[in-house]
Amino acid sequence: MVLLVDRLDRAAEAVAIARRSRRIALQAIGLGMGLSGAAMVAAALGLLTPLAGAVLQEGIDIAAILFALAALRPGADDAAPGAVPADAGLAERTAEHAGLQRLAERLRRAGEAISDTPTALPAIEALEASLHAELLPHQREEERALYPAAARRLGGHDPMGPLVRMHTEIEALAARISALAAIARREGGWAEVAPELRRSIFALEALLTLHLAAEEEVLAEFVEEPFSAGAAPPRRAAAEVERPRAVAGGR
Repeated sequence: MVLLVDRLDRAAEAVAIARRSRRIALQAIGLGMGLSGAAMVAAALGLLTPLAGAVLQEGIDIAAILFALAALRPGADDAAPGAVPADAGLAERTAEHAGLQRLAERLRRAGEAISDTPTALPAIEALEASLHAELLPHQREEERALYPAAARRLGGHDPMGPLVRMHTEIEALAARISALAAIARREGGWAEVAPELRRSIFALEALLTLHLAAEEEVLAEFVEEPFSAGAAPPRRAAAEVERPRAVAGGR
């Protein structure tokens, strides 16, 4: 079994394909051996001439090979998932992704703007408001309607579980940023929390970007038109990703 994509969740699908292929191969072997055994018994009883037996054996081989080729056809569990109902909110949630990707970019810029002085605090406060007004409601609506509908059509054991766990971590980081921003607003609080605030913002930006990419790949099976290039997660050169490490005298 070989995975050609950098996603561990495909391992379960690969195992299912391997098991189905093995089952069909064993069935083809059993079919060929059974028919060959019956032909040998018939030949031993004088019911088949050597020429007829040879021709029959070739036919048995062809039948077993054709049966084994059934492994190339999609199985009963491989059918494409049906469309999710309109009230699940798929169109609305996917349309919101462009705004969330802009939010991830704002997170990156806010993290890079943090320095020894609290000049970045107004931008962080605006960012905190956006997290509670855009990101967290988006996640709640997905878990309320879209994810259950998608899970029923994808089948398997908890197919949306990894995305839900990402939601939990995103909510925890958003709450941490809010708590740190509250401390930063106090007298002398900025120097105390600036390094940790910066780390939390960058962690949320990285997780949000990863989550949006993973979610779009999962939901692509239900979307008639592919996600637009403008909605793709931002990709930056390695030089742009480098961020200064020392902030407010901390590392």
